Amino acid sequence: MEKRIQWADALRGALILMIVYGHTASNGDPLKHYVYSFHVAAFFFLSGYLFSCGKDGFKVFLKKKFTSLMIPYYIFALISIFIFTLLGAFASDALDVAIKHKEVYKNVFGMLYASAVEGYMKWNVPLWFLPCMFVTQLLFYPVSGFLKRCMKKSKFYLLPLVFSAFILPYLDYFVFRVRALPFHLESSVFLMPFFVFGACQREADFKTSSPSLKKWAVSVLLIVCGAIPALFMNCRVNYFLSSYGKITVFYGSAFLSVTGIFMIFKRVSSRILSFIGKNTLPILLMHKFPIVFFQIALSPLFEKTGILHTLTAILVSFASCAMCIAAGKILENFAPIMIGKSNKSNAS
Repeated sequence: MEKRIQWADALRGALILMIVYGHTASNGDPLKHYVYSFHVAAFFFLSGYLFSCGKDGFKVFLKKKFTSLMIPYYIFALISIFIFTLLGAFASDALDVAIKHKEVYKNVFGMLYASAVEGYMKWNVPLWFLPCMFVTQLLFYPVSGFLKRCMKKSKFYLLPLVFSAFILPYLDYFVFRVRALPFHLESSVFLMPFFVFGACQREADFKTSSPSLKKWAVSVLLIVCGAIPALFMNCRVNYFLSSYGKITVFYGSAFLSVTGIFMIFKRVSSRILSFIGKNTLPILLMHKFPIVFFQIALSPLFEKTGILHTLTAILVSFASCAMCIAAGKILENFAPIMIGKSNKSNAS
């Protein structure tokens, strides 16, 4: 059984809370605007940092990733399509939201094609993250070997590797404008620089010593320097639509925020956040359901603006995560494959 890194679980827990909050709060919420500027990017950075291709070859790696990411995706996609078919019209009327592609066969097509760009995943849009992460890790698999060979020579070889990761997203942004590829390949291209940068951080082994006031100040300064351009110089980012506004502003602000948050979480620990981080996948798979329930049940509060709306969204985010974790624990005991775990790993 792999040893978990507590600070990484805590960071993962904080990021999934941000994602749930982003799916709960209204589009005019400034806090939502800011967390959207980096939260998914930070997940890819952390996944790159923790990436391991294993020692058993590509077939074993592929099977492991398919089991942990794609099987839960397909299972909860089918569950979501079933619920959407039965209750989608009611929920859309209650929330005054138009729904697109009500036909079951179009929703099944969206599940198989694994792209939310054209509206074929309205049944559970957050699931786009799983096929995107799956293909990102597959694409990075051959790069990881090259990265290790570079490290045997010099850490300076990491710089051209990170730089080269930006070539495709900039070409796509300014020239090709490719969208709606299967398994969110275009999103993978835009998020690959964060994944590569995280892997380079791990390989370079940048050690973090004990906390100091100076290092805390640097971390906070990086976050502030990332927040200012994100809030005042760019529109709200939408990852699954590959909508990044001003691409250079997005990358600059996101890398500053991600680096600052990464530095903070390498120095602190939180049992609550670590616990949430260990249950990220059940939250990602199921959080849409409690959120929609709360948005309907508490609609007068969600219609408010300002601090009351923000507090409501925060409380609903925590409550939704708690419900998903409870459901995940039940599935872990009775149907672990649904949350990406084998019976063997569950028994251990």
